Amino acid sequence: MRRKLFISAAAFLLAVLPSGAQWTDYTFTDNWFGGVSVGANTTLGSLHQPLQGPGTALGFSLGKWTSPSFGVRAGLHGVRNKFETGGQNAVDFFAFAHADALWNLQNEFFGYNPNRPFEAIPFMGFGVLATRTGSSGAYALELAGVAGALGNYRINDKFGVNLELGGILSRTSAWTYTGSRVIAFPYATLGMEFNLSEISFPYNRPVRGGRATEAERKSYEEMYLSDEFKGNWFFTAAGGVNTVWRGGSAFSTGTSPAVSLSFGKWFTPVFGARAALNGISNKLYQGEVNLFNTFLFAHADVLMNVHNIFSPYRSDRIWNAVPAAGFGVVATVQQGSRGRELEFGALGGLLNTIRLSPQMDLIVEPGLILSRASAWRLGGRPVLTLPYGTLGLNYNFGRQGFRDEVQEENRNRELQMFSIGTNLVDYADLVTINADFGMALSRHFSLELQYRVNPGIADKNISTYSAGFRFWPWVTFSGWWINALGQYQDYSMQESGSNGSRVGGVLGFGYCIMLARHLNLDLGVSGWAGYRMSVTDGDGGFVRADNIYCTLSYVFGRKQSGK
Repeated sequence: MRRKLFISAAAFLLAVLPSGAQWTDYTFTDNWFGGVSVGANTTLGSLHQPLQGPGTALGFSLGKWTSPSFGVRAGLHGVRNKFETGGQNAVDFFAFAHADALWNLQNEFFGYNPNRPFEAIPFMGFGVLATRTGSSGAYALELAGVAGALGNYRINDKFGVNLELGGILSRTSAWTYTGSRVIAFPYATLGMEFNLSEISFPYNRPVRGGRATEAERKSYEEMYLSDEFKGNWFFTAAGGVNTVWRGGSAFSTGTSPAVSLSFGKWFTPVFGARAALNGISNKLYQGEVNLFNTFLFAHADVLMNVHNIFSPYRSDRIWNAVPAAGFGVVATVQQGSRGRELEFGALGGLLNTIRLSPQMDLIVEPGLILSRASAWRLGGRPVLTLPYGTLGLNYNFGRQGFRDEVQEENRNRELQMFSIGTNLVDYADLVTINADFGMALSRHFSLELQYRVNPGIADKNISTYSAGFRFWPWVTFSGWWINALGQYQDYSMQESGSNGSRVGGVLGFGYCIMLARHLNLDLGVSGWAGYRMSVTDGDGGFVRADNIYCTLSYVFGRKQSGK
């Protein structure tokens, strides 16, 4: 049994990751870039105070263009600033690690052109700011935001000159400054950008200046099946629960209702973004008093579909796992108080979408919201964590979809008509000899026959006969599957003296990986329920585990699948 559990865990890990051998890989390695820059930054405490400084600015970045118009990057910015506080000049050293979303305006409004000499690229991001005050040597950590614009001048296919104008916004508690609650650091840097891999996109557009022609737009839409800005939008409404964690085992006394509303867009099969609002209340102990807080968290998130990284985009994929990370502002109102607190906050979650129809998805999202404890008027640990879980519906609007290479291949591929296999896990279970036969009935359904027998090893003699059908959402003998079988079993256990027969129905699910043109690896689990007839155990119903699949199958007999 332990062997079965071990093999089962490995089987499910493999099943979650789509097979690269089965389909052409998505071009994840293309369109990467890096940069280094140097310049100056200054300090803006409020609109009524002049700029102070300047200080030394140094920046490093690594990013990727996910489409001609949209990209993401990770950056590190520093290194020193100067300002006046309390009548004295202060010098602080800082490092700001951040993640940004990029928007190429020329490619958005005038069409993709890899040879364009100059490009204007607004950006916005968030991250963590670390500071050290020169006079006291004290360290501080704060969440911070950044926004600005890049001006890229192309030198050749590998290099470009980069001018960046932007500003970092953080709470003044990260610094020795006392003039206001929020402080801004405008900066300007000049540097070099390096294309680390080929910068191109897998569709043909004539290289020319000016606005795109109708023929160019048609070529563009044939690739993405939608206008890049107007298509692939979504709206989500969800409800659930949240709690409070202050470190150690200090959870709140209970859960509170959570509500989530979001509005977003997929820019490519892999990357998207959303604007969201989370709330609505929580409760926690402060001493012996149970406090109730009303809160709202407005945030912007970056989304990444991990399935579409490891295999091409599929419009009919049933389940997608989408990590989400974001940054925003938390507003809180404590019970019995009219005062309102504002703090920066961050979010990390795992968005799970289950496809119900082309326009509707079921959403399950667990995650964490992080903010400073001062937003909740609490002492002790400086950071407060709010775990949450929500369940809701996602509505897709605008023209949906990207070019589905997998469906195009499935429509034109030759189906394998038959499969013959054996379950390797059964041999680990006291050498249970077994065979599995499948026959494609259509593009999505197959007939399934199974036989298993344990020939009296370890005083155990079991014979099992199964027949039924298997549903393949993608195409027969490929990808996810669900099976339903009728099953009959004779059993005799000499050690326990138990013997009899069982009859019932089996339900199972799994994933089929194509190892070679005629060789598949089938992973899955099943359970069954029915009626037992036994002199030793008595007659009656039963529900029990049936099998763990790690089946090696030979597939053969080709037929054109059609549409």
